[in-house]
Amino acid sequence: MDEARRARRGLWVFFAVLVVLSAVFEWMIIFRVPFLDRTWKVVLLMWSPAVASFAARIATREGWGDLSFRLGGAAGRRALLYAFGFPLGVGALAHGLAWATGLALFDPPMQDSLVLPQWGWTVESTGEPVVRFAKQLALHLTVGTVVGCIWAAGEEIGWRGYLAPRLLDARVPWGLALSGLVWGLWHLPLILRPGGDFGPSRFLTALLFVVLLMPLGVAMARLRMETGSMWPPIVLHGVWNEALSAFGAATNPTDSIWLGESGLLLVPVSLLLLAPLLHGNWSARRAPETVPYASFSARS
Repeated sequence: MDEARRARRGLWVFFAVLVVLSAVFEWMIIFRVPFLDRTWKVVLLMWSPAVASFAARIATREGWGDLSFRLGGAAGRRALLYAFGFPLGVGALAHGLAWATGLALFDPPMQDSLVLPQWGWTVESTGEPVVRFAKQLALHLTVGTVVGCIWAAGEEIGWRGYLAPRLLDARVPWGLALSGLVWGLWHLPLILRPGGDFGPSRFLTALLFVVLLMPLGVAMARLRMETGSMWPPIVLHGVWNEALSAFGAATNPTDSIWLGESGLLLVPVSLLLLAPLLHGNWSARRAPETVPYASFSARS
């Protein structure tokens, strides 16, 4: 079967399964269906893209050779370093500016939720504010990140492990940006749900969230396809969730329009730090340290 044709067929299967699974778990979360703990509903939702990609691979009989969890030598290590450092840089720069200018206060709590508050995993912190924050950030970047990466892997196996490279294979114009757009839109039902705790304006939050996730999705797709390894996007996703959670918990008010995952200050800071990853042409690999099979860019 022609590669582009098979990729398009796989994408149809992927989206069909993804829409059904996502609708079921988002419905259960939004309407608080009394089946399973909310935490497990979120985990199942996050793994829906992976399950959809598995279904597409089976339907097209394309195999699993391009889904690699090997690191990939020096290139993989460099990508992993960026994946770990980027969320920390965004959190430190955006929140540091807010704290320094008075847009928000540096006010680490005496108790912080680790991973998800629904499980009751909390951390008691004592000492001066800087000491409390250091303890909380360290726990988020260790225990929290390990668990967070397990959950984030479900999304990344779907978005960067399947959707982004298949859009490239299918010759879809601006396919990588489209993969980021899909990723952003996938979150909107939860952001726009009545009673959602997403800052002063749900609609502004939704708009900025999509604006951020489009280029972030392109950068994560580059890390995935340039190295051939799934680890860089998984680690970036896991550290992003945990680092911003730690910085957000140390900030008062926590629902500031300037900060949060799609704040007016955090989004441009993120785009500034993403810029070096969004220019030029890159080589795509099916697996780490293999011969490149295509050249692509942010416009691919």
